Amino acid sequence: MILNDPHLVPLHPVVHDPRKCPSCGAADTTVHEVLFPGIHVMARRDCVACRAAIVQDLPVGFAVDHPLAIDQVRNELFPADPRLDWLYEPLMKSFRNPDGGAVHVERTIFSDRKKVVLLNTLDFLYGHVLLKLYNAAHYLQRYPELGLVLIIPRNFRWLVPAGTAGSAVGGQLRRSMTMAMPWPPPTHIDSTPKVLSASWRPWIRVVMM
Repeated sequence: MILNDPHLVPLHPVVHDPRKCPSCGAADTTVHEVLFPGIHVMARRDCVACRAAIVQDLPVGFAVDHPLAIDQVRNELFPADPRLDWLYEPLMKSFRNPDGGAVHVERTIFSDRKKVVLLNTLDFLYGHVLLKLYNAAHYLQRYPELGLVLIIPRNFRWLVPAGTAGSAVGGQLRRSMTMAMPWPPPTHIDSTPKVLSASWRPWIRVVMM
């Protein structure tokens, strides 16, 4: 049931990602680890066919429709829509200049679960964190047999809903674009829509393990 649910991307024991190598198009790639650089959820992988070393978005969040991939050898971004510069420029800046500063993460376990869904709510915009957090109710109601674990900015910790199995609290809004915020910051107004947006799908797909 879980593998057939398009809203869940399994991470353990095997990362399930059907995407092909962005370099040669081969489907045979080996995933070494999963990374959570701020708002992204990415996999570090090698292509068996062309030997490319890649860091690539898993199909969650914005990456459902706008996946990004980085060539680790050339230290370059694979071709992406130029209109997404607000998304990939901070990612590449942090990839090329890693922030070695310590990040304090406070882990809280509310109930012991063997299988959990991870909902990453990190973002550098206040309203986007709320939009992602709204989906907690969906997973709590749809998958009561699974525990829900939230990855959430520190100043949102008081919004962790009842029934959550655990939380990882850490970081600040300004560091959620992989330790780099676009400059100048985008003008943005958030509101709660009365009807679902045409782009509602990216907000309800998460990873599980």
